[in-house]
Amino acid sequence: MNKPMSNLSVLISLVLLASAIITLMIFINRIRDSKLVSITAGAAAVFSVLFFFTVLNRIAHCFGYNPTAKTKAEALNINTEKQVGIFIPIDKRIISQLDDQSNIVDLRLNMKETKFHPSVNITYNRGILPERTVKCETSQQVSLITDERSLHNITEDASGLLITTKSGDLAQIIKDRTITSIELNQCNSKMVLNIFCALNDNTLDISDRYLHYILLMPTVRTGTYALNYTYPVYNCVIYEILKDITYPLTDNQWTTNPAAQVAIFFLKNFPIENFTNSRLNSTLFDTLPTPLDKTLRHIIDYLEFAKQTGKEIVVTKEITSKVLQHIKEAYFTYSQDLHHYSSLWKNRITTHNNQHILDKISQDIQQDKILAYICTLAAISINSDTKYDTNTNQEINRILKQTELYDITTLLKEHINGDSGLIDFNHIDYTQHPDIKAALDNLLNTDYVTKCSLPELVRHARNHVSQNYTRFLSHYTEGAESVKLTIENITLIDPTRKPPRSTMEESSEIPSYTPFIPNLRFC
Repeated sequence: MNKPMSNLSVLISLVLLASAIITLMIFINRIRDSKLVSITAGAAAVFSVLFFFTVLNRIAHCFGYNPTAKTKAEALNINTEKQVGIFIPIDKRIISQLDDQSNIVDLRLNMKETKFHPSVNITYNRGILPERTVKCETSQQVSLITDERSLHNITEDASGLLITTKSGDLAQIIKDRTITSIELNQCNSKMVLNIFCALNDNTLDISDRYLHYILLMPTVRTGTYALNYTYPVYNCVIYEILKDITYPLTDNQWTTNPAAQVAIFFLKNFPIENFTNSRLNSTLFDTLPTPLDKTLRHIIDYLEFAKQTGKEIVVTKEITSKVLQHIKEAYFTYSQDLHHYSSLWKNRITTHNNQHILDKISQDIQQDKILAYICTLAAISINSDTKYDTNTNQEINRILKQTELYDITTLLKEHINGDSGLIDFNHIDYTQHPDIKAALDNLLNTDYVTKCSLPELVRHARNHVSQNYTRFLSHYTEGAESVKLTIENITLIDPTRKPPRSTMEESSEIPSYTPFIPNLRFC
């Protein structure tokens, strides 16, 4: 039940109650029929209870924010000196179906499920009835409207949710920072905005929990230290730190040698036993060359000795800086975040005008049909897929829905040999599908490779996509700001719907914010 219906129910119950009371008075004063009086009195009692509940229901409907429907020109009347707009793009077909007759009591935008199409959950007030939650996907990235430039970036035919808030210090907080993603949670009059930003070199601190996430990140096979991708960045950091130590060292040199001091400080702050859940304990010593293995064991013994005797570990700004540099270099060089197909769904910022990587892939697919077929092959599910492979597959398939392509998957499966399980490329008629031929040649050169299994072809396609796009990813670590904003109004920007004659705007307290806190983000 929405607000117009609750208003109508109050009116109807009031009319019924008034009619019953008037009828009861007539029966008592004029007709004096005890049976009719009893029936009318019972009806009046029922209608009084009904009236009580309809009034209670209408009062309950007052909680929350009344969304109003407007066009973009009407809605974006924001005073950027005092207000901040949060624009959540939603497809016209979906926005036109959203309820603008019920108050919104809760609104959440969650980036954890997917970063390219974050889902927004809108909870409506239904009076004394249970609340109703509607979930819909956004069609683009969420935008913060903090100045005239960002205001004009909203296109004329835009559709979505616009949340207008008091600005507080938000504009100053995000000034000169690269925003990577946004999460928001609304409760009553407050909007809690979590803004994830790329951190510069001077922001990361040795105590940040985000470093734990970095060190546990799986790596790819690259560089002189040939790691299997299942090994975490932690292994790489230890390798790079230990190889700087000139062995052997005397007992006195372990506390004075700069390279040894760095290794001791790292292992003290990031001890091996804290990473046993990642199977490091069984793999770390196996991956290190014998001299480094011996050095590592010596440092572990020294740390145990220092712990038992209370010996102080040397800590300087230079040592801390070197440890952080080793962690960042290993993360940027080896991590799947920056070098693997399975992490493309995280939609990191690129070096191409701070464009998100999935936006770039989408843009390229619209212009290149051969690439579109390669991406179609890459997004085919195979048995060895991890959940992160699946996440990237889902995002690429969402992008591909916008492009008309021949069903290459069915075409290839029709030519799989039942005995060998291999696709026979010589038996495929490419006359009507030259782009498919070109896509396969990009991956295998089918003039020479005439047969291949579907999983192998998928892996070739993923390698192609990964090599083409991971090179654009910016090298940065990430942190988050949490800001509390006071909501002034919520608007449905819908070009197809006529706006109401009047709007309801509500506001309350002065906004506040919490200090900058780098935040741990799991995949």
